Amino acid sequence: MLEKKKSAIVINMQMDHYACGYYRMMFPDMSLRAQDQVYYSSIRYDGPSTSLPKLSPNVIVKAQRFHSEQHAKYFKAYLEQLKIQFNNKVIYDIDDILIGEDMPIHNPSRVNHTDTGKHLQTMMNSADMITVSTPELGMYYHKKLQVDLVKFRVLPNFMPKWWGYTPPIEKKVPTDRRLRIGFPCSYSHFNMMDNDTVQDDFHVLSSLIRETCDKYEWIFFGHCPKHLWDLFEQGKITITAGSDFLNYLNCVKSKNLDLIVAPLEDSPFNKCKSNIKLLESAACNIPFVGQDIITYNKYTNSVFSDGPSLQAQIDRIFKSDKTLNEEINKNNEFMDNDNSEDRNKGWWLEQNLHYHTDIFKRLV
Repeated sequence: MLEKKKSAIVINMQMDHYACGYYRMMFPDMSLRAQDQVYYSSIRYDGPSTSLPKLSPNVIVKAQRFHSEQHAKYFKAYLEQLKIQFNNKVIYDIDDILIGEDMPIHNPSRVNHTDTGKHLQTMMNSADMITVSTPELGMYYHKKLQVDLVKFRVLPNFMPKWWGYTPPIEKKVPTDRRLRIGFPCSYSHFNMMDNDTVQDDFHVLSSLIRETCDKYEWIFFGHCPKHLWDLFEQGKITITAGSDFLNYLNCVKSKNLDLIVAPLEDSPFNKCKSNIKLLESAACNIPFVGQDIITYNKYTNSVFSDGPSLQAQIDRIFKSDKTLNEEINKNNEFMDNDNSEDRNKGWWLEQNLHYHTDIFKRLV
């Protein structure tokens, strides 16, 4: 029997080893390997000394989240030479705005990206293809760095069903305790600076949280906004431990949350983000309400713009057992069948591997 033909030989050079590293590279690679569709060699980039295995023609090298001067030099000195010598192809992958002037002032990574634009431009112009998580992100880099639009391909973040699927069960509105409302997000969403006047992703909810901390149990993972520290010190809000990433969804489910909320300041940075918190919440069968910006309102009507509108969503979802389960079922249907993106077959990764294989076939 003839061996099944592989679509590509891919070498992954992965910079980020937490959430975006998994969603952009590790999860897709696991699923593609299971389908026996590609050969892989996964490499962590640890500086200019990082060398690739012996290469042959028509290999695809994927570089994820490279952004520094050192990374740009590596592109010019090594990856471009591979293209010349072996006709190898290079994909540059990115799922965030990494130009400091367009990152939120409160984001602690901003200081490390004050001069990255020219390096990103060098690498994007050198690459054969640029994969981005959203159309908005691709258009941002096209306009900001004058990179040819034809190079961009939208490769959404999808949820691996083997990792995220939770069988649906009928839920009841809790009547013997406070609603548990969670914010499973990193501290990059909070203003932790000495300047307390800088607004963060949570500033529109500060008043609601203060007014309702006896009515609801507001739960933060690992940390909370600086402007709410006094509530934590008084025991009026909860900070719970996080986890490593592979155990993250189990960690979320173990907190017995009734609702997940994803606040995002209305900014170009946040409008380019993917809808990942919606996917994670749906996979856990936990109702979700997100900020009313394109990141979420493109995919769900369960959105809010300020404290009163979030309160209205809470009242709507938890009006009855029926409305609660309708919300959960709506999100399950979204995961299974949504086709709001042109080629989507829902949002489970296993149903959308064609996004990856089509890219490989295009380049080989």
